[in-house]
Parts: sequence; C-alpha cells; structure tokens
Amino acid sequence: MTFESEAQIVRELGKFLKEGSLYRGYKPVLWSTVEKTALADAEVEYLDHKSDTIYTSFKVKKSKIKKLNNSEIVIWTTTPWTIPANKALAYNESLKYLIIKIEDSSDFNGRQIVLAEALLKLVLDECKIKKFKKILEFSGKDFKETICEHPLSEIGFNYDIPMLEARFVTTEQGSGIVHCAPSHGPDDFNLCLKNGIKALETVDDDGKYTKNVPSFKGIHIFKANKIIIDKLKEQKKLLASGELVHQYPHSWRSKAPLVHRATPQWFI
Repeated sequence: MTFESEAQIVRELGKFLKEGSLYRGYKPVLWSTVEKTALADAEVEYLDHKSDTIYTSFKVKKSKIKKLNNSEIVIWTTTPWTIPANKALAYNESLKYLIIKIEDSSDFNGRQIVLAEALLKLVLDECKIKKFKKILEFSGKDFKETICEHPLSEIGFNYDIPMLEARFVTTEQGSGIVHCAPSHGPDDFNLCLKNGIKALETVDDDGKYTKNVPSFKGIHIFKANKIIIDKLKEQKKLLASGELVHQYPHSWRSKAPLVHRATPQWFI
C-alpha cells in the first residue's frame, strides 16, 4: 500500500498498455445476483439444488449428410434459461450418432431426431418415445460444417447455429450433443472463442436479460425457466421437461445459487 509500490505497479501496467497487450474483453465468471459481484473459487460452496431439465431440438438447415437435412438435433440441459444465449452446438467426432424417426402420437410424430447411439435408451425413456425407426447410423466427424437454426428462431433468434467439435462432449448424460451458450460457461466460451464466436452480455448485474436477448429483456433468469419452456412448447421444439436434484455452486455468504455470466474484464 506504499505510494512507491503503487507507482511501480502503474509503471509496469503502463508497459503493457504501450505495447498493446492490455485489453478489455469478456469472460464467464461465477456471479452472485444477490451480492451483485463475481466470486472467487474459495467463496463458492456446492449444495443440493433442484434444476429444471429439458430436451429440445435444433432443426438442421444444411449438412453434407443428405438425411440430416430433414432432421433435428436434440440437446439436454439443466439450465433452460441459457437457451436464448445459445450460439452453437458441440459434438464429439469419436462418438457414433443415430437419426431416428419418431412414430408415436406426440408432437414429434413423423419427425427425425439426432442423438448419440450410446444414449438412445435414456432419451427414449425420458422423452417417452414408444415407437421409432432407425434411419441412419453415422460418425460424429460427419457433423462437420453442419448448420442448424435456433429453436426460438421465429421469435427473434433468427441466426445460424454451427455444430463444433469438442472433446468435452461425453455420453454420461443427455443426448451426446451439448448446447453452447458462450456467455454462460467456460467450456462453451472457450470453444466459441476458438471458432470466432463472441460472447455477448446477455445477463446484467441483477440477473436480468439484457437488450441482447430479444423477446425476454428485463426478465430475471431465475424466473425465466418456465417462460422459456412454454415458448419451446409453443414452437413445438420441446421433447420433454423434468427436474433434477444435483450439486450446484452457491455463494458461501448468501447461500444463493450462482450463475456463470460473461462480464467485461481486463486482460494482459
């Protein structure tokens, strides 16, 4: 705290500034909407938390595989409120994937969905799909250059969703394809950054959607799950919804659940 030390810090920082390596950017951090601050790892504790879960679909716009062009990519998430911030889908090139045609009386009757072969039984059970037909089995690497549309494309989210290869995609849970919201997760952020997709500020300090989220601006994310689920149902993009109790990061002070949120920060 001596003036001499502070002056030396400023001098050193000035060197970075002069050479152009000091810059302001975005990075996801664990954020408390109660304390309105980012939390360091040491201030985070993991407690049981009940989350809403959904299986939703992204329609394929174009792909090298002809049969994929009539199909929908299925993802599973425990944070439906992050769907409006989706910018990409991640797959693992070493996994085997299936296209199946649903043949029961649901909203998805006659529609083709895509999922990992290893998770077929889980998805059929959780989405209560009784009757289906296998259309095609293919390798994850065939997803290359596939482009999808956002499930809420008809209400303002009309932009391309590319499919990107990522090793963090596993067959432990879900569908074998991961929805990526770069503003709300370190893996998503890094994958999208590597592929030239920028993270936008989609949630403000209070936990409300910003102007970058059309149709939902001003809604608090902890109240958004039901609204998003209803919108997906309206657009006939919701295969199933449920609940899951799991370990989730909380603030050690307020005990409130935390969110990953991209905020402006300084980098060297």
